[in-house]
Amino acid sequence: MYLSPRTAHRTVGYLEEAAHRAYTDYLRAVDSGAIPNVPAGEIAKKYYSLPEDAKLRDVILHVRADECMHRDFNHHLSDLYDAKEEDEFPTKMGEEVEGKPSEAKEGASSGVGRASVVMAASGKKTGPDGAQ
Repeated sequence: MYLSPRTAHRTVGYLEEAAHRAYTDYLRAVDSGAIPNVPAGEIAKKYYSLPEDAKLRDVILHVRADECMHRDFNHHLSDLYDAKEEDEFPTKMGEEVEGKPSEAKEGASSGVGRASVVMAASGKKTGPDGAQ
């Protein structure tokens, strides 16, 4: 089976929309008390550079924002295929992004992902709660 890049990116965009909705539901459950707002795990605090007193709600907000950016980025790429345009901001593994060495060179995440760079360059903003 073959999916065109346009179809693949559009499909991933829709999957990310579903993930964003699922994390929104998860957040509502934490906010309502149905799920306890326990302390965030060490891996999540390190990955998202969260403070020591971070809670599950903080992690959910960051994960949901990631899903939002992935959604927008994949729909953006699909739109480019629709318009027969190329990505204006291509980045290959091992290249520098906005003057920061790649993860491969540093061995750790700089917190700057390809999607966030493209979204910032396109002028789209995503708040810490995932809102547009």
